[in-house]
Amino acid sequence: MKILPKEAVRQSLFIVLLSAVLGLLVNFFHPHGVKMAMNRPSPRYAADAALAPELSPVHVEGREDDPVDEPAVTGAPIFISKQQAKSLLSEGRAIAVDARLGADYTAGHIPGAINIPYDDLYQYSERLETLPKDKWIVNYCDGPPCDLGEMLAYELINMGFQKVAIYEQGFDEWKDSEPVEKGGQ
Repeated sequence: MKILPKEAVRQSLFIVLLSAVLGLLVNFFHPHGVKMAMNRPSPRYAADAALAPELSPVHVEGREDDPVDEPAVTGAPIFISKQQAKSLLSEGRAIAVDARLGADYTAGHIPGAINIPYDDLYQYSERLETLPKDKWIVNYCDGPPCDLGEMLAYELINMGFQKVAIYEQGFDEWKDSEPVEKGGQ
């Protein structure tokens, strides 16, 4: 067995370190670079007024609200609470979209939700075309972090949907205190 000379080991380490530094620099300056943060920032939840823009805002003396802008203005989905999701769904102003895989959806989902798994998104193009553009689309998955629901929300916005929300606490929170449906697809 032949042992590598010290020079070859030094050169190999130099190449590896140089590659890592170059990769980090390219990522840093690239407009679509990968974020290097280990902790996700806390999402900003929507004020109730953002869900009903037809209502005039009410100013409460001594309180400075910082509501999230309308999704059409920001080009980004908004995060909503379980109470906001329940309200939108019960009033018929929203459609719940389960971004989990079909097996998870079949095992249990929010009543009335339709399944559009993010991982198989483009196999569901017919279902996407039937989504109304005038209602809120409330995306959810298992629970925080709700990556599948959030990624699906951005895809829907790219497809022209403007009223897109993410129920980040997802099915894990919902099933603890609300009725669920099983089956379907």
